[in-house]
Amino acid sequence: MTPPKKFILKDIGVLVILFTIVHLPSCASKESSEISEGKVYIIDVESKPNANLGSPIAVDIVSLYDDQFVNTLESIPASEWFIKKNEYKDKLKDKIYIFAREFIPGEQVQVEYTTEIEKDPITNFIFANYNTPGEHRVRVDEFKTLRIILEEAEFSVGNK
Repeated sequence: MTPPKKFILKDIGVLVILFTIVHLPSCASKESSEISEGKVYIIDVESKPNANLGSPIAVDIVSLYDDQFVNTLESIPASEWFIKKNEYKDKLKDKIYIFAREFIPGEQVQVEYTTEIEKDPITNFIFANYNTPGEHRVRVDEFKTLRIILEEAEFSVGNK
């Protein structure tokens, strides 16, 4: 008769990996539900087939919680926003929340935008990074639902 096999360090490592694989998804879902205690917004986006001259387009929705910075964002075009975005994030820290997404021409989607901040922002700005010159910026003071239409060289925003 052969003696029973003893667990060795390698076997314990395998058990730890299996435990992590099985239990990690449940931990992640708990964390994400705890984080999403902020405001939730529903946004319909229609990217026309010729949007941005047929190229993907980055869109940032910026919720601003600092009234002293409103004039700054109101005065810059989207091209400048996308260049200096990280600088603004570092400067404003918890006074700004940015939802960033890229859309491809012809795409029609509904996205959920959840801030991590419970209070209402002072205002919101939507920046679209078009390949054509222009402001490509819209200010939206209040919304719960929103519709963004991305066209060839500009975009429009309205309530659903």
